[in-house]
Amino acid sequence: RVSQAERDPNVAREWQTQHPGSSSATSPTGNPADSVKTVGIIFLVGVAIFIWLLVSAIVAARRRENFFATALRLLGRFLVLLIIVSRGTRRGSLSGGGSGSWGGGGHSPSSGGDV
Repeated sequence: RVSQAERDPNVAREWQTQHPGSSSATSPTGNPADSVKTVGIIFLVGVAIFIWLLVSAIVAARRRENFFATALRLLGRFLVLLIIVSRGTRRGSLSGGGSGSWGGGGHSPSSGGDV
């Protein structure tokens, strides 16, 4: 049936009309919800960069420091803070045997014990 569909486009169209939701091909226009999510993520990243630069400019002006050194120092401190917070939340979720950042976890009788 698959080889017939590859050779004859009418067979493929017939299959698509009988099974409208099972097509694995994506539409050329894409999903509108995906584009809204992408625009939202780009907007949030832009706002975060703007806030970072604004705070860096204010701190550098008050301390009379080099703007770029201040901006890099603040970015480094923020990233270290994110790492510390992420490690703390990961330990908390894994200590109970529940689902961690990769999902699953706990005990599995098929594997003979802890996973």
